[in-house]
Amino acid sequence: MSQFDFNTIIPRQNTNSLKWDYTEKMLGGKDLLPLWVADMDFASPPCVTEALQRKISHGIYGYNFTPPAFFSSFIQWQKTRKNIDIKENEIIPITGAVTALSLLLQHSFEVGDEIICFTPVYPPFLSAIKENNRELKICPLKRDNDGKYFFDFENFEKIITHKTKAIILCNPHNPVGRCFTQEELEQLGIIAQRHNLVVISDEVHSDLVYSKHQFRSFLQVKSFDHQNSYVIMGPGKTFNLSGLATAMLICPNPKYKDFFQKILYRHALYGPKSFGIAASIAAYDQGGHWLDELLLYLEHNIDLIQKELSPQISFRAPEATYLAWLNFSSLGLSEKELNEVIKEKAKLGLNPGFTFGVGGEQHMRLNFACPRPILEDAIQRLNKIF
Repeated sequence: MSQFDFNTIIPRQNTNSLKWDYTEKMLGGKDLLPLWVADMDFASPPCVTEALQRKISHGIYGYNFTPPAFFSSFIQWQKTRKNIDIKENEIIPITGAVTALSLLLQHSFEVGDEIICFTPVYPPFLSAIKENNRELKICPLKRDNDGKYFFDFENFEKIITHKTKAIILCNPHNPVGRCFTQEELEQLGIIAQRHNLVVISDEVHSDLVYSKHQFRSFLQVKSFDHQNSYVIMGPGKTFNLSGLATAMLICPNPKYKDFFQKILYRHALYGPKSFGIAASIAAYDQGGHWLDELLLYLEHNIDLIQKELSPQISFRAPEATYLAWLNFSSLGLSEKELNEVIKEKAKLGLNPGFTFGVGGEQHMRLNFACPRPILEDAIQRLNKIF
């Protein structure tokens, strides 16, 4: 019997929710069912709510420091759940993956340096490179006949030049849902090592991995010198805490860590705030059973999509994340036509695939981290049109 309730719909309208209150502004179209922003429509674990309530009841919300438990709870979680060894002196608290990436691009690379992304990929990675005047270099993922994506290692090595300085890895991958294997990551590490590339690995979805798959962190890659890597993790996606802006940048190289810490001080970014600290400690110390039940619920949501979704829409079950990458290419619609049909006829707020870069055309990203009645409604809306 389930200990936690993921099926009850919790209204999010009029809560300053980006997903629910900003859909028309961002996507256009009125009265859309929003399944776009990558947060969950589930309450965070009760242990988190209780920790925050204790903080609130104290009544004083002054300046804070970062206690040792913030680090130890995260370190223990990574070791116990994923067998990843992380030392406290390698961790820098940050507000999120995109903040860390933008600061790294600004201060660790030069104008004109090439940064490789494997597309389709989370759009802020692409925009961060461009907006910081670095050169975006695209290496599209390959896809087999079953819709499974892979690295194109031959093309990856071919496009590297003397100006190529880094790669941005998204693992588990948003939006295609791959959880890359040890063998794939080792091969990626060999090529990156051969060309002296920095590897920035976004692993914020790494706890959201389904039962038939195993997550491997880039930190566990043996073919790469981790003095040249950065890894981003955190409780935001795992426990639905993204609004508390709490994450961790892992820097195995002490010089890199000191350099990045100075950058944060220069920008007056002095570490996590009290509510994020309390939530993170509670989640990592006590949220394991909640996450286990969440993953079972999400797997049932995947089963529902596979069973009920129109066969005209191609869908491969993700190995990780709570994001469905829907392929509409068999319908022969233009990007504009597809976008209009989804918004005007299905009345759904989804992420258009073309925004994820090369390879995203004719796709839509659907967030299925929602109560089943909402997902059933979304599937019915799609099936009426397709």
